[in-house]
Amino acid sequence: MGPLIRQATGLLALCLVLVACSTGSNSSTASRPRTTPTPSPPISAEWTEYHRDAGRSGVGPAEPALAGPRVAWNVPVDAAVYASPLVVSGHVIVATENNTVYSLDIFTGQAIWTKHLGEP
Repeated sequence: MGPLIRQATGLLALCLVLVACSTGSNSSTASRPRTTPTPSPPISAEWTEYHRDAGRSGVGPAEPALAGPRVAWNVPVDAAVYASPLVVSGHVIVATENNTVYSLDIFTGQAIWTKHLGEP
């Protein structure tokens, strides 16, 4: 791994830690009403591989049918997206092959910040 990739990876990791640590809220946890968490349904033994079955359906037989996917927003970036986007605390973090990292609002796709890490 080249020094630029290591630097980009380190900066991305630092950004993710900073985003994960910031809550954006000034209220204390003591003022929140107490609720009893709803127990999760038991995990089915049918999920023996990634996406449940050889057809990669990703849906259990007892689950309701989902509506088809739709594009929520589309944002132009400076190059191809390098890897799967990360979703952290309301941000979608995207790194491109041009060594630019974007933090996008999860609901609107609006750029919150961008950082070009150097030439690829």
